[in-house]
Amino acid sequence: MSDTTTLKDVKQRFIDYLMAMDLDKLDMSGLSTYSYILKTLDEMEKPGYAEAMAMAMSSFNSAKKIEEAEKNG
Repeated sequence: MSDTTTLKDVKQRFIDYLMAMDLDKLDMSGLSTYSYILKTLDEMEKPGYAEAMAMAMSSFNSAKKIEEAEKNG
């Protein structure tokens, strides 16, 4: 890896590696580990509580502004 490799790059390479695996060759323990890793990666992509609340409030504020604009027409 080069000095300019980012965490996003490493994560993408790892995901590519996981997606290329032959799942038929894994035993139950390997499949369990594989599914746990995928679950963890999925959870990492989801926003945290504070970020989710900020997005919800932003959507609420946008909807309120649209409603007010329609009233003031």
